[in-house]
Amino acid sequence: SNIVSYSGRLENGMLFVFLGAACFISIIFAVIAILPEKHLGNLKVEEIQTKANNPLFFGNFKNLPLDIFEDEMMLKIEDPEFMYRSLIQDTYHIGQRLDRKHRYLRISLQVFVVGLGASLIFSYMALIWNP
Repeated sequence: SNIVSYSGRLENGMLFVFLGAACFISIIFAVIAILPEKHLGNLKVEEIQTKANNPLFFGNFKNLPLDIFEDEMMLKIEDPEFMYRSLIQDTYHIGQRLDRKHRYLRISLQVFVVGLGASLIFSYMALIWNP
């Protein structure tokens, strides 16, 4: 009786450890997926003028004063090729970042579902073998 009780507690403890580990790993991947990327926002007016950087990406212009950004963008709008290329580049890079984030979220969900499923299966097996 004492051995069965100890065995049941041990199995329950292992199930909680397994489920807890799966949840922890899942949370780590989910947090990595939602963390924003760090951008310095050091875009200079000269870089907009020389078309050296994409001015449409918020991480590039976030530290520019609105009036300067507006003036420079109004000048750049007159160059349709530059604007289209900037939009294309911005769309491409958004897709690249979203793909990486989706990959981490997929891993997070897979780890969670496998951990939950395995814990449920092990719990059911423990109930059958230790009535």
